[in-house]
Amino acid sequence: MSTIWDRILKSPLGSGRAYERLADAIAIAIAGGELQSGDRLPTQRDVVAKLGVAIGTVTRAYSELERRGLVVGKVGSGTYVSSFADVPGVVAQSSSRSIIDMTTSRPPPEGSAIHLANALRVLSKRRDIIDLLGTEPPNGSPRHRIMAARWIARRTQAVEPNQIVMCNGVQHALSTIFAALANIGDTIATEELNYPGIKLLADLHRINLVGVPMDENGIRADSLAELCRRLNVRFVLCSPTAHNPTTIMMSEERRTQ
Repeated sequence: MSTIWDRILKSPLGSGRAYERLADAIAIAIAGGELQSGDRLPTQRDVVAKLGVAIGTVTRAYSELERRGLVVGKVGSGTYVSSFADVPGVVAQSSSRSIIDMTTSRPPPEGSAIHLANALRVLSKRRDIIDLLGTEPPNGSPRHRIMAARWIARRTQAVEPNQIVMCNGVQHALSTIFAALANIGDTIATEELNYPGIKLLADLHRINLVGVPMDENGIRADSLAELCRRLNVRFVLCSPTAHNPTTIMMSEERRTQ
């Protein structure tokens, strides 16, 4: 390996776990222009031999760099500095913080960029790829709604495709629900600890959001009943399964209540 790699690998900068220190050291070299777009990183085995660390440490470091968009792996060829590394604003430092961020739900960063690249490669070979650039009906394509109706029928009850609205994620679905069921100034009851996106939507739709106390089984039925006696609650929004962010699973008894 060259002199630059001797320096980078001998003295990883920063603090934190070993893979983060290694990733930060390489990221700093990229940000400083010592490593340019298209430069090939050493093989993981070379790094292991140089530093005397576990192969898993190097693998995680390279995956972290890939997650930041600084490098790209090419099967059978190696890992290279990405062209995106030259774009201003690309994060060059570790994402680890003392605060746990629960505002978003993301897949594990390790290897996700590779899967996305493979998916895009498959899509690029489709003969109907131009159709992906077209617009869909507001409630989703008929083909997708038919598939969804069949899926729902196998699990709960039969529904018609025209009863289904396809949404681009939970935030879109919640916004659609707020727009359809609530008016400006209405009160909606929900768990006191909740997915942060709900508060943003309530502000957008000018709706009053009221938190209901929770316990180990989720939203408390007695507290909800008391709230409904005091306030004119338009509807209740709760997550009985895999509540975000507590992951609470509401018991059958509580669901019945």
